[in-house]
Amino acid sequence: HPLGLETHLTKVVETAKTRVDEAPYQQVALCLTAFVAGVDAEACEILSQSALLWAMSVLKAHRNNANIAFWACSLIASLGTWCAAWSVKMPCASDSLPFLL
Repeated sequence: HPLGLETHLTKVVETAKTRVDEAPYQQVALCLTAFVAGVDAEACEILSQSALLWAMSVLKAHRNNANIAFWACSLIASLGTWCAAWSVKMPCASDSLPFLL
């Protein structure tokens, strides 16, 4: 069911992209987007093009932060599930897999 947050997600991701080095901000942004993506297909559609690259850049910037890793992987998993369900090619999937392994 839509949560009503879809209209804000683009702004959250775009702002977060400019603050990659700020771990607390990234944790909150990743938590919010991962939660919404996990329960709202409309949100996944909105996030599918921009959130994967952002999540990957945050993972790279904060390699030793378990909270960021958890929420970034949760977001990536939700987007992957949505892409598979709708037969959509996940952007940059070939680049993200080796990094995650």
